[in-house]
Amino acid sequence: MDTPIVPDSAGNEMDSIGPHLQRIIEETEEESDRLPIEDRACPSFAPSDGPVLAASINMYASYYFTKNVFIKRQPHKDELGLDIYGQPVVNPYIAERIRNEAAALRFISEHTTIPVPKLLGSWEENGLVHLKTEMVHRAVEL
Repeated sequence: MDTPIVPDSAGNEMDSIGPHLQRIIEETEEESDRLPIEDRACPSFAPSDGPVLAASINMYASYYFTKNVFIKRQPHKDELGLDIYGQPVVNPYIAERIRNEAAALRFISEHTTIPVPKLLGSWEENGLVHLKTEMVHRAVEL
């Protein structure tokens, strides 16, 4: 399944999204050019999420950015590639890492005053773990 990317129509969409998301879009486009991996499991988006502006598909996790949300998902087995022996790569900890990230966001937001992205949900879809947060606007680049 191809990831639906909103095209940059003469800069109009890029100008309205802010410099942080604009930079993310540029970096994901460069990454896709260097390491093209077909999106084997694009997550479901709610209409309120908005269209996908950028997506990064790699063997560690896949990332989807809209104006409103950020979704991280576990890679599909066909996106992991082959090891040096020609066997499919197996990374058994990716799903647990994403579940732990959701739990950490939930804990930090409920028990501290540390600002973290608002967790909108974590779920399994097509056997893959997903994490969804509000998109952070006006982020401080570190």
